This record gives sequence, structure tokens and C-alpha cells, in this order.
Amino acid sequence: MAPLDDPAALAAELETELGRFQAASAADPSGNPVSSLALTIARGLDQGRFDIPALERLIGHLAAAAFTDRAERLAGYLGPVQPAANDDALAQMLASRLGSLSFDKARRQVERTRFGIVFTAHPTFSLARPLADQLALAASGGVVDHDLITRTPHRPAPKLTLQDEFDWAMMAIAHGRAALDRAIGAILDLAREHWPDQWRHLVPTPVTIASWVGTDTDGRTDIGWWDSLRLRLAVKAAQLARLAASVQALGALDPGYRAALVPLAARLATAEAAVAVQRAAAPRGTAPTPAATQAFAAALIDLRAAALTDASTLIDAAEAALAGADDRLARGLLVLRADLASHGLGLARIHVRLNATQLHNAVRRHL
Repeated sequence: MAPLDDPAALAAELETELGRFQAASAADPSGNPVSSLALTIARGLDQGRFDIPALERLIGHLAAAAFTDRAERLAGYLGPVQPAANDDALAQMLASRLGSLSFDKARRQVERTRFGIVFTAHPTFSLARPLADQLALAASGGVVDHDLITRTPHRPAPKLTLQDEFDWAMMAIAHGRAALDRAIGAILDLAREHWPDQWRHLVPTPVTIASWVGTDTDGRTDIGWWDSLRLRLAVKAAQLARLAASVQALGALDPGYRAALVPLAARLATAEAAVAVQRAAAPRGTAPTPAATQAFAAALIDLRAAALTDASTLIDAAEAALAGADDRLARGLLVLRADLASHGLGLARIHVRLNATQLHNAVRRHL
């Protein structure tokens, strides 16, 4: 009999028993290996061979093993996850496809958006948030907290809110945008090598990132118009904060260049402050009162210019700052400009789904 404090040994013993039951069922079709194993465990409890704490440790051990297997399969599905290896592979692919082209032909290739990636909230329904974070870490080659995996219930929270879905999606989107920046940087590095006199004119927009979380009300009654606007302001605030952090990092690279970045940094700071006021005025919960709606509308309209309604002002400021930038600083500004060109004032675009029924319902009101 396996020691009660050794879940791995107990798992091996029960696995052997299950194998014996499976073999017996080949000769007896009415036999059920799973029921037979359950009976063995019940008898072990009655006879004192197992106790409840031992079975709890066994379940934790099996859950951790299954979790590790799932992470390995996910890592295999993703392919290489080492950033350096992926950077090298991307650089080689870009060189093979673009290196022999003229600048104009290469520009047409990289400034054409070819793929749109849409982030949903469906993963929130399958796993508890701490374990989802650990799964992503494990699949990316990181070191996981095995104690957390063992002791944390794997099922998701019993009640998931729209905010939960939104927060998960935003975290994934932020990772996606960071990866996209690396890809845009690789395109710019190739361009600087092959077309040193023209590379600063490139605005690579190969991929866009979008989400419908908070704006897709198909089949849902828990998303009001105020929720969609409030969450969209959060998407805007995240983009502005991301851009501001990029500008600050560029200034840290060369303190002597900070003065050239002041107009861009100031415009971002003004927009961040205005959006913060708009978000604070956004109604929450149930349908807003007329007074709350009026206050929200006033914040949106009165702060419209300060909060910005398109990215052109920021793009102009970034291009103005390019004038005195060396290649290292210019690379960062060009990535920022490409971000604005492809995603505007949002961390992600809004993805809109239309199906035949929706189109029929909209058209029949007019025909």
C-alpha cells in the first residue's frame, strides 16, 4: 500500500489498479473500469487504507500533472517561445521576403494590413484567473508556482462580471500589442539596413488587434450603452498611458533629447487627464438617471478637444520630434507612429460582428 503522504505513489498504485480493471473489461463487456476503481477507493476509505486528506493530496497531484501536460501541449502548439529565437526567425523571414525589393515595393508590402487579430473573453469561462496566469507563464517557458496549482480550485469564479471579462481581454491585448511592437521594430531594423535614406518614411501596419468585449451585445442583456462607452474610455486610457510610457522611455535613452519630446509628452498628459475626468463621469451599474447621463454627456462634449478624437495631433507631434532624433531614438518614435496609425487612440480596435439575422432584422424595419 502506498504511503498516505505520498500522492505520487498513491496515484501510481491506483493507475495500476485501473489498468487491471480495463484489461478485465475486455473479457467482460459489462464491467466498468471507472466504477470498479471508485469501489476500490471507497473500500480503501472504509478499511483505513486511505483517508480524506490523502485523497485531497492525490487530487491536487493529479490536477498539477494535468495542468503541466496542458501547458506543454499549449507550448507545442505555439511553437518556439524564446523571444531571441523568435526575433531571429522573424528577421530572417523579413530579409528573405523584403531584402531584395526596392523601397517602394517593400513599403507597399509592410504598410498593407494583412491580418486582424480579435481578442474575446471566452478564456475567462474555463479556468480560475491565478491559474490562467500560471498556464500562460508555463507555456511561455517560465517557472510556475506548483503549490498554487495544487491548492487552488481550477474552476472559474462562480460569477463572472463584464469587468472580469474586460480585464482579462485587456491583459491579453497588452501582450499582443507588445509583441506587435517587436515585429514593427524588426521591420524598421531591416529597412534601416537596406534603405538608410528612406526608412524613416515607413509606417508598418501589418497586423491590427481588436476586441468586441464590452461592445458586442449579441445575445446579452447585461451590457448597456453606458457600459460600452465606459469600457471604450478605458481602452483609450490604456493606449494613452502606453504611449506616454514609450515617450518617457525615449527621453531616458537620451536626456539631451527630452526637450524635443516635450510637445508630444504634454499633449499626451492633457489627453490622459481629460479622459480620466470622462471615465469618472461614466455611469456604472443599472440604467443611469437623466442627471447622470447629462453629466456624462457634458464631460464627453466639453473635454472633447482635450481628450482628442483622432490620432493626427499625436502623429504630427511624433513626426516633429523625429527631426533631431538619431537612429536609435527614431526607431522608437517610428514604432509609436505606427501604433497610432494602426490603432489610433485605443489599445485595440472595436470588432463588430454582423450575421444574416441581424442584417435581416435591421433591414426589415425599413422595407
